[in-house]
Amino acid sequence: MATIKTVGELTLERMNKCSDALAKKYLLSVRAIYGATENGKPDHIGSCVLLEYHGEKIIVTAAHIIDNNNFTSLYITGESKLVQIVGSCLITAAQNNDRDKDKFDFSVLPISDELASNLGDVFFIPESNWGLHELPAKDRCCLALGFPNSRNKKIDAARNTVKLEPFVYTSTLKSDPKIFEEIKFSMAEHYLLDFCSRHSKDFNNKITNSICPKGVSGGGLFLIEDMANPESYRPEAECSGKFLGILIEQRKNKKVLVFTKISTIEKALTLRSSRPASATLQRSA
Repeated sequence: MATIKTVGELTLERMNKCSDALAKKYLLSVRAIYGATENGKPDHIGSCVLLEYHGEKIIVTAAHIIDNNNFTSLYITGESKLVQIVGSCLITAAQNNDRDKDKFDFSVLPISDELASNLGDVFFIPESNWGLHELPAKDRCCLALGFPNSRNKKIDAARNTVKLEPFVYTSTLKSDPKIFEEIKFSMAEHYLLDFCSRHSKDFNNKITNSICPKGVSGGGLFLIEDMANPESYRPEAECSGKFLGILIEQRKNKKVLVFTKISTIEKALTLRSSRPASATLQRSA
């Protein structure tokens, strides 16, 4: 006898299937960023996303993650090892040097072919996979990926490697203008992802209570496409997604994660000659 499923059951099944598929794909693009302790051991700081823009490979993360370069060298996790990141970056200006007042909080670092090669088997998300246009009201289901501090402390200093455990979280976008207004973010330039404990997963892909995502800043937001399309619920239907933006902060009082849109970042990329600020990443003494 055939089993009859409700619309809610089918939706949850599809969401979980696509969350798993897209996480597997895009965790090759979402990487962890480390600094170094006084003893030279890797110290987890945050997350970042690898993109390709007009044929140029770039690292995008939160500006407050790059601010740590004032105190330490910065390293990104490649396929099998930590790779130091150096060079000049585009970074948003902090009002009165107070990053908490920076409503955009992003940084873009173009990297050399050599550095990209040293990262190994990773994936730079091309512009064709960026969600640069406004989303229809029906497209609200998203996946957030990053690396929390609490899960990424397993380090092999001798081999310069770390064992990564990602934050994989699926939820829906907020669309109430009042929430944006209350926390002083723009609907045109930001996304707010509902943040509760229902759809977070651990490293073994098991549902678990969501942790406070410290260290996930700079991680990516991805649209799970076609959730409202009946054709996508066919057994053979593949899952697809678009990169939407980077995580910059959590607002616990509103139970949301705040993301700066990739469309906002893309505008800054097209205006590099009048960029808001720049910095050079260097090896710390």
